[in-house]
Amino acid sequence: MASTPRPAIQSRHTDPARRGGQRSLLLDLDGVLLDTRPVMQKAWGAVQQRHRIEVPFEQYEQHLGRPFNDIMRRLTVTDAEAVHQTYSEASKAVAHLARPFDGVEEVLHTLVARGWLLGVVTSKPLDRAAPLLAQLGCPFGSVRAAGGPGRSKPAPDPLLLALVDLCADPAQATFVGDMAVDHEAARRAGISRRWRAHSGATPRGGSPPPLRELPPNDQRHADEQAFLSAVTTRPNELGGIRSYLSPGDFADPLHQQLYRCLTALHHRGEPIDPITVLWEAQHRGVLASTTPETVLTTCARSGNDPDYWATRILDHALLSTTAASAEHIKLAVDDPTMTPQQLITVCRRALRDLTAVRLRRHHAHQRPPAPPLRSSRPPTQRSVTRPPPRIAPVNPFGPSYSAPRAPTSSSSR
Repeated sequence: MASTPRPAIQSRHTDPARRGGQRSLLLDLDGVLLDTRPVMQKAWGAVQQRHRIEVPFEQYEQHLGRPFNDIMRRLTVTDAEAVHQTYSEASKAVAHLARPFDGVEEVLHTLVARGWLLGVVTSKPLDRAAPLLAQLGCPFGSVRAAGGPGRSKPAPDPLLLALVDLCADPAQATFVGDMAVDHEAARRAGISRRWRAHSGATPRGGSPPPLRELPPNDQRHADEQAFLSAVTTRPNELGGIRSYLSPGDFADPLHQQLYRCLTALHHRGEPIDPITVLWEAQHRGVLASTTPETVLTTCARSGNDPDYWATRILDHALLSTTAASAEHIKLAVDDPTMTPQQLITVCRRALRDLTAVRLRRHHAHQRPPAPPLRSSRPPTQRSVTRPPPRIAPVNPFGPSYSAPRAPTSSSSR
């Protein structure tokens, strides 16, 4: 009997000869690495429309992390297989709405560079999880998805199988999840360090209504394009800019993806020019929603200052975040179903997002000035200041006059 293929993505980091003493980190996918809530909302909306299901998305969301058929049973939804097929097709159609959380890619690459073994354990099928993980551009030692060997979460099977892939000890592993089933699975697997991701996030089922779409800002779009062309021309300045500018500061989704491409190339130490950015964009699936000509035009070389345009982008982000925070708080206050605890959490999160942008804008102002550019002219000889020549004193009695000598003790009177 042929063995079931293991849905794991192998890399050089999982070579058994190199694993000794390495620390391991297991991560959930949805709500930890990527914000996939917009995808799930759209997919569940397609299920409601096609199958005439009146169960609200918030009720479905409370059971996330469990096998899909188990969720349908808990929601008393019949014909689970047909519903699952509809949900899967709709999820693939709107997968481009998923976005990595700010800073996730940088953290993952830093952990890999420091010798950590990384694995992903998700209840999402592998054919839907793999394209999302490709956005991160990170080598995972193991990816355990729904449909593989063993039971699904909250059973410990997928976590234990991922640790087997990594040759890791559960007592020395760390797990990050955002749902109760994640932590139940980690407890049963014997993983002692369990972290709940995004502790300040809105509670499940307590999120405010979606914000209305803001009108397009042509100036903001032009500023973002000016920055991308400038930083492609002067990529050495990316090291400092990355410390305060994040992909979420861009309004245009294409510009967000191109900035991720630039930072990934810079992190790997690879050359940056319009062609390499286009190659990275193709590798990340960005060309599914744009054309190569658009990418090359956006990243065309220019003589602009990347620092200046980066701070302009932050200014736009600060204004839009202020407006969004105020609207989030207003919607939460006007929602009669919001409990006091949920209202406090929503307000804290809105103000936290605004504070984060303000701090990064302040950090951009505090950066030391860039060193001056070296001149192409040959260096001129430095002038040396010499002391003035010493002048002998002038004898007022003439050059032939000499002072009389004093008498000695042996002279006569």
